[in-house]
Amino acid sequence: TRDTGAIICGYTEGFNSYLPNMYLVKVNSACGSTVVIGIHENGATAGFGTAVKIYPQPLSDQSQVLISGTETLELNNFRFDVYDMAGRYLGNYAKPGSLEQSSPKTASLIIERNQLTAGCYMYNISSGNRIIGAGKLIVAGQ
Repeated sequence: TRDTGAIICGYTEGFNSYLPNMYLVKVNSACGSTVVIGIHENGATAGFGTAVKIYPQPLSDQSQVLISGTETLELNNFRFDVYDMAGRYLGNYAKPGSLEQSSPKTASLIIERNQLTAGCYMYNISSGNRIIGAGKLIVAGQ
């Protein structure tokens, strides 16, 4: 990569799902600051036992994210982190105060476009140190 790190990509058909999962790992030149992003294209689950729906998508100004887990969702230190296609971290795009838990296994939040330009991005949804969802985010042109 431009920062003398590396990007490793692969897939598995047997990790926590009966459908294939794709993974992208970016490490810096010292093999630190590992970013792992899983992408599940079929929409059934995000590869982490959690179904994620984002609408409207492509994202224009803001979109709603619906999260439905197979187990109780722990919503402490909740984040919606966005990465560009080179794996660079762009920030937490969850709108402050928008997280709502409608049941122990379902939640919703609003994400905002902020300074994202039109294109394709990847996201991780995390709670504490645990990734509970991941996928692809499309941002519309203005």
